Amino acid sequence: MINSKIKKNIFYDEVGPYEGKFIIRPLSPGFGVTYGNLYRRVLLSSICGVAICAVKINGVDHMYSSIDGVVESVLDILLNLKQVRLKKKKGKIDDNGEIVSVNFSKKEVFLANDIGAATDSYEVSNPDFIICRMSPEVSLNIDLKITEGVGYTESKDHDPSLIEKNFLPIDCIFSPVVNSFFKVENDRFKDKVDFDKLTLTIKTDGTASPLDLLHQASEILKEDILNIYNFENSMGEGAKEVDEVDTLSPEYLSKKSKLRVSLKDYLDKGLSQRSINCLLGAGITTVGDLLNSSRAEVQKLKNFGNKSLEEVIKFVDGLKGSEDSQW
Repeated sequence: MINSKIKKNIFYDEVGPYEGKFIIRPLSPGFGVTYGNLYRRVLLSSICGVAICAVKINGVDHMYSSIDGVVESVLDILLNLKQVRLKKKKGKIDDNGEIVSVNFSKKEVFLANDIGAATDSYEVSNPDFIICRMSPEVSLNIDLKITEGVGYTESKDHDPSLIEKNFLPIDCIFSPVVNSFFKVENDRFKDKVDFDKLTLTIKTDGTASPLDLLHQASEILKEDILNIYNFENSMGEGAKEVDEVDTLSPEYLSKKSKLRVSLKDYLDKGLSQRSINCLLGAGITTVGDLLNSSRAEVQKLKNFGNKSLEEVIKFVDGLKGSEDSQW
């Protein structure tokens, strides 16, 4: 029998500076795999972070160029910048990110630490990472566009409004989670020996601690579960009870199918990449999730500006059946 009132014991073991293990026990039989899969999926796909999304190098027109006096090609420089791990410092950062300018003269090595020294908004977790090497007589001016996002975004999928003129877009690894995996073992609880012990391992890139990431994943799951828990309250006055709906009618099936569509499918069809990233970061992943969220709730989302709000309002108004939402 499942007993949700059993007190769970949670132990944290710091394996290394960027890796931690969480042991959660006792869990009812079968719940070790359930919770392990839930947390692993959220950790690998839904955690926010910051990354360099575009680069402008003085005198460079395309990524297949080379720079006199610089050992690495422009393509190699872009690939190296993709690996710079950034952490946002406390304080408000503009919705559209920030452009950081780095200028070199009489230097032989461009390190990730040079980026951190050029901005008060971000800090670098791998400061000794080499981006390129050059002759001392070379003068190099580089502008880096840094923005916030979720998961992994290819250069072709960036919101065009984020990419300034003459900037070269690059792939972004926003997620601070390098890997996450879990193990489930049998555990004893009182006179029972078939309970579960879950060991969840989280490896990070150094921009966030495993404990912080577990809290973020728990917050995302909590919001989703609360939406389900509060389902009756969100139906509103005059809404039909579930058993009163003809669940075999074409109208009902069409509407339910539409509500399950991922917001990612509406990229450039009413929603920009930036708006989608913000919504995904808050656990709003489908059309149904969006319609069950109020305008006030969406407006309060982190880094969700007025431009994104206007875009989402227009998108919701264009959806058939949006009159059933809280908008």
